[in-house]
Amino acid sequence: MASRAVFPLRWRNERLRALTAEVAARLGISQNELIEQAIEHEVVARGAMLSEDLRAAADRLAELTREQYDSKPATSRVSSLARVFLSRFKLD
Repeated sequence: MASRAVFPLRWRNERLRALTAEVAARLGISQNELIEQAIEHEVVARGAMLSEDLRAAADRLAELTREQYDSKPATSRVSSLARVFLSRFKLD
């Protein structure tokens, strides 16, 4: 039999512990199963929120970068590109 990971839970709120026990009993599942289901739902929801936050931040940075690039004169853009090219390929 494969060993299962153990995560000790220290309750800070006795009422929440009692409510968990009551809800699990009424559902006919163990407290562990109820807690695992709740954690799974919460992690999925928060993961989706974090993913959306990161996507929005990346989009905003891309927008600001484009605005900054577009605000430079064309000659400055060309010289910037030339510097990048030269630094990557070590052409002197």
